[in-house]
Amino acid sequence: MGIALKKGNVVIDTVSKETGVLCRRVDLFGHTTDPQYPVMNAWEILWSGKAVTAAAGRVQVYTEEGIINMIIGGRFLLL
Repeated sequence: MGIALKKGNVVIDTVSKETGVLCRRVDLFGHTTDPQYPVMNAWEILWSGKAVTAAAGRVQVYTEEGIINMIIGGRFLLL
């Protein structure tokens, strides 16, 4: 299953019913050169809804692989 995520994609958390927008793709280890790590892409997701608390924050970072696994597993619905 080839899932290609891109800026502006909308995901719905099927458990909490929260809606999120993929805002920015980042390399989690891009800031370091010593030691050098392989690229690990992640996405900043801006969440909206009642279940998101101020303490948790509306912008959360998920690894790209994690998002894809949650889509395949049915936890996230990709629109």
